[in-house]
Amino acid sequence: MVFKGYTKTGKRIIGTFDLIPATAFIVGRSSDGELIYEGESKVTWDASQTQTQNGEIMFIDEDENYVLGGDVEWRANLCIHMSLAVFIHAELLSTVSGRRDYTDPGEKFENVTLMLFEPYTGKKRRPRFRLFDARTREEITEAAYFLKIRQIHNERNPHALIGEEDLDED
Repeated sequence: MVFKGYTKTGKRIIGTFDLIPATAFIVGRSSDGELIYEGESKVTWDASQTQTQNGEIMFIDEDENYVLGGDVEWRANLCIHMSLAVFIHAELLSTVSGRRDYTDPGEKFENVTLMLFEPYTGKKRRPRFRLFDARTREEITEAAYFLKIRQIHNERNPHALIGEEDLDED
C-alpha cells in the first residue's frame, strides 16, 4: 500500500528538501574579484542529502513551503492501482455539458465519482466497493458522496431544498 503525505492544512507533499552538490563552471574572475560563471553546472545526484531539522525530515508541499516530518499526515492512497487514464477520462467527463441546444439550461457533471467494485471471488472476503472523487483522487465515504449530491441539488434548486428537516419527517 502507498501512503501520500499532506500538511495539516491539506496541502499535498511533493518531495523532500535536499541539498545536491554541484560544480558551477567558471570562466574566470573579473578585475573587481567577482567570479564570472559559464552558465552550466554539473550536478552530483548520488551525493544528494535529504535535510533534517531537529531530527525531522524536511518536506516540501505543493506551494513549495518547508514542512517538518512531524507535521505531515500520511494517508493511504487506495486508488494507486487504478490507471491514471481512468482519472483523466473522469476529469474530462466532468467538463461535458448536457446541452443539446445553446438555449437549453446548462447542465454539467459537477460531481464525478469513481466506484471500485471488488466482486465476490469465492473466498471468505465479502464483496465491497470504494468511492473515489475523480478530481482529488481521494477515497470518499458513502455519507460524503450523498452530502455532495444534496449540496449540488440545493445549489441548483434553491426553491426545493433538501435538508436535515426533510430527512426527519419519515
